[in-house]
Amino acid sequence: MVTNMVIFLTVLVYGVNFLVYMYLKINHIKDYLEKIAIYFGTNMTLLFTSGIFLFFGKIVEDGILVFE
Repeated sequence: MVTNMVIFLTVLVYGVNFLVYMYLKINHIKDYLEKIAIYFGTNMTLLFTSGIFLFFGKIVEDGILVFE
């Protein structure tokens, strides 16, 4: 279960980074500091939510294994 979640979250992170790249490319944002801030903020949010999903996924998986 956790392995599938890690694969899903990896694909999600790469997909969102691609969408952010396309957003910056389409809107022609030239300020490098603004680009870095957008990438940093997006990736920090994704990593935070991924960590939460993995934490609760591991708790659920261990809880299910205890009952088996």
